Amino acid sequence: MLSKAVRNKLLVFFAAAALCSFPTMRVTACDHGKTVQDARLGIFKKAFGQKADSRSAHGTEGDQAESSLENSSPAFANITGLWDVKDYYQGQLIDEYFDTWNSDGNEFFIDATDPIEGNVCQGTWLPVRFQGGQSAPARTYKLKHEAWGFDDTGTLQYRAVFHDTITLSADGRSFTGTENVYVYDLDGNPTGQYLGDVLQGTRVTVDF
Repeated sequence: MLSKAVRNKLLVFFAAAALCSFPTMRVTACDHGKTVQDARLGIFKKAFGQKADSRSAHGTEGDQAESSLENSSPAFANITGLWDVKDYYQGQLIDEYFDTWNSDGNEFFIDATDPIEGNVCQGTWLPVRFQGGQSAPARTYKLKHEAWGFDDTGTLQYRAVFHDTITLSADGRSFTGTENVYVYDLDGNPTGQYLGDVLQGTRVTVDF
């Protein structure tokens, strides 16, 4: 599975292959930024429009009605649970997915992509205490998840590896993070990389 963020980047990238050096597939070889944003954001906005932004900013009545007891629940002390995650690229909302972090260190998500093109990722995570020789922020996690990518006929095309660094908020109800994506052909050769997506997660709770 490949998230919409990478899938649309790849569509633009392969379309430009005739003008750019295909063997290296370097992102810096062509200026594709605005095209990538338009391709990814256009699909997502048709499905969700402004509702996604308003949900992110204001939450639901049920979320606001949750008790202070629940807000301080030990269940919110770490990353495990179900998350509604929004993926931003250069400030633009490009994807959204439901992401489950399990207590055994495994992770699974389904994003807003047509299933025939791949909308599932599986990963593994661990807490990070030190990063770059320094202490990491409290409640920081690294996630590596992998996906298969397909074309719109369901034919397997490539493999993608996602490297995420996540920091959980003090109350455990949200997180922020960054994501880098590395793409490989079916023989394991690197064909592209996409760096610097920004992630914002909101914990999904039983609020009724």
